[in-house]
Amino acid sequence: MADTPTGSYNVYNEPAAAGPPWYDYSEYAHLVEEHPAAVRAVVYTGGVVSALIAARTVMGHLLNYTRPAVQRHIVRIQLLIPIYGLGSMLSLHVREDAIYVDTVRDIYEAFVIYSFLQLVLAYLGGEDSCARKMETLDAMPHPPPLCCLEPVKLNGAFLRDCKRGAIQFVVIKPFMAAVSLCMLWGGWFETATYQVILFVIYNITYAVALYALFYFVWANYSSLAPYKPVWKYFATKSVILWTWYQTVLIGMVLTRDIELASVWQDVLLSSELVIFALMHAFAFNPAEFTEEDHGVARRRRGCCETFCAVFNNLCEALSFSDICSDTVHNFTDRYVGYAGLQNEARDHDDAWSGDLQEDLDQLGES
Repeated sequence: MADTPTGSYNVYNEPAAAGPPWYDYSEYAHLVEEHPAAVRAVVYTGGVVSALIAARTVMGHLLNYTRPAVQRHIVRIQLLIPIYGLGSMLSLHVREDAIYVDTVRDIYEAFVIYSFLQLVLAYLGGEDSCARKMETLDAMPHPPPLCCLEPVKLNGAFLRDCKRGAIQFVVIKPFMAAVSLCMLWGGWFETATYQVILFVIYNITYAVALYALFYFVWANYSSLAPYKPVWKYFATKSVILWTWYQTVLIGMVLTRDIELASVWQDVLLSSELVIFALMHAFAFNPAEFTEEDHGVARRRRGCCETFCAVFNNLCEALSFSDICSDTVHNFTDRYVGYAGLQNEARDHDDAWSGDLQEDLDQLGES
């Protein structure tokens, strides 16, 4: 292999400005190019192993789909792991166009934030039920460092503010991903000005979304305690938050070259995905739902019957029709009435699951 120059180079093949000497490790940036076989081994191994762990968790939920209003969001969250793994593997083969893969990943990250909030609401019985429960609670003090502020009143307005805090991330993250593509096509993506703007916007939207979710979980912790809310919050948010700041650190410490930074991110992320997948498997254990099967043991089904049940449950989980309507209604004045309708939809989903299972049982008997 030809000698590879040390240092960091940008997309115009010009030396990038090195960071301050106390954290400049740019001389190691080209290690991923000097050892391509090792890079592929790490990325493919991590991606496949983590995907298998996530698939096992997802299959456990689809086989025991007893609470669709809750489990649809769990399935959506679990799919983040294989999407990350697949994205890392694809990026190795399309290094010059890896930003397009990252864009898809960014969009799904935003969707996972929304799904987690909806999961917590489903555990609490829906928005209307949650708002009524919170109205019976005392005002909640702010956590440090904002503890000097006036305590927050827990009511429907608080719930709506928390949802808005999460939904703004769902809107801004894909929007900024699209803007980044336009800046890349125009040759301005690498400019210091745009990178600073992107860094500031992303940090604000991440902070607002995570803080809103933390507030909401903390306010309802007593009701959520049986469902391990801390583990679920940590497992979901650690993946998204860590990957973002890891990308920032790579650009600051190793290289500002888009392609090299993407390869380093793929290598590190694939190594970490196995740990993240294990955390998700523990936090979102399907056994939580098999134990809720009304105390009645399910009879053993045939392969065809099982496949039909899993396929129907997966289609229901991946039906994203609830997202657009929820986004629109949370930013209008019709929120109170809409919350009640959401509760009715949740009851309908549970009834749908029971009817589907009854039909499948009758099919097997015939």
